[in-house]
Amino acid sequence: MALQVIDDIRQAEAKAEAIEQKAAEQARDIIRQARHEADALIAESEKESHRKAIEMLERAKAEAEAEIQPELRANEQRCDQLKEQALSRMDAAVELILDRLGGT
Repeated sequence: MALQVIDDIRQAEAKAEAIEQKAAEQARDIIRQARHEADALIAESEKESHRKAIEMLERAKAEAEAEIQPELRANEQRCDQLKEQALSRMDAAVELILDRLGGT
């Protein structure tokens, strides 16, 4: 009878050890899966952050271009006016130069 009790205890210990090993393996699997899911979430978050940053940059660029357009148009008009003024004075400048060259 005592041997039976010892044998029962050994079997119970073996079962407990098997259960403990299985629980440890399951815990490792859960941790591994959690790390995998965390890595996937981090990667997705990085992609989303990158997409949002690009979107913000494009929006800022469009706003900046919209802001400078009136100034660019005004500068172009001023350049055109200066060109016209210069061209309108060209004949007088040429005549002045020819007079000075002829007068020497």
